[in-house]
Amino acid sequence: MTKKEKEWLNRISSFGCVICKKYFEIQDPPPACCHHIREGMGKGQRNNDYMVLPLCQEHHQGNTGFHAGKKTFISKWGTESELLEWVLDNL
Repeated sequence: MTKKEKEWLNRISSFGCVICKKYFEIQDPPPACCHHIREGMGKGQRNNDYMVLPLCQEHHQGNTGFHAGKKTFISKWGTESELLEWVLDNL
């Protein structure tokens, strides 16, 4: 991992959970986990370190998280691409 990639991941993590900020308007959420976007990737493949979403533990791997059910997550919160676009617009 390059220095620029590390800086980017730190910036994304510091942004806080995209779901908590966008849908619950939490202005100062705790640092987030970096979820690598899987959209358009084959099974078992991982996207590069710039294609990540900041998600809290609950929205990443919790009961309402992406890894608990991709289809449910997308129907409730939007696609990974839509969420990434929102993050980039609000950084």
